[in-house]
Amino acid sequence: MIEEVAQRTVVPHATPDSTWEGHLRWLTIGLVLTIVGAAFEALAVGTVLPVTVRELGGMQLYGWAFSAYLLTSLVGITIAGGEADRLGPARPFLVGVGLFVLGLLAGGLAPSMPILIASRAVQGLGSGFIGSIAYLAIARGYPPP
Repeated sequence: MIEEVAQRTVVPHATPDSTWEGHLRWLTIGLVLTIVGAAFEALAVGTVLPVTVRELGGMQLYGWAFSAYLLTSLVGITIAGGEADRLGPARPFLVGVGLFVLGLLAGGLAPSMPILIASRAVQGLGSGFIGSIAYLAIARGYPPP
């Protein structure tokens, strides 16, 4: 029996010529959609924040709308990496998308600058999770070539 197992040849999984072919297509589509969504949000916030600050008041808090996002994003990256190693990437990814969307909705409905800043912090945490899991998915999902 051991000799039979030793003589079996392993057929390597065919490597597609492109990241848009075969078993990589859905991973590529998912990665592109999530990264583009997060990037679009970052550009949109930078564009509309001056008007938002004018409407909500709190010009002295303007920088915190960006800083809260970036600081909690770093925390999210750190947490998501450990959780992905412990639980696998699916659960931390879903948590990240959920936090990102929750922060986005709260920010859109924010009646004041402190609430907007808190929602940006939640968004940043989710964005950190998403970014960390995206790198993990690339490392684990795509063949080295």
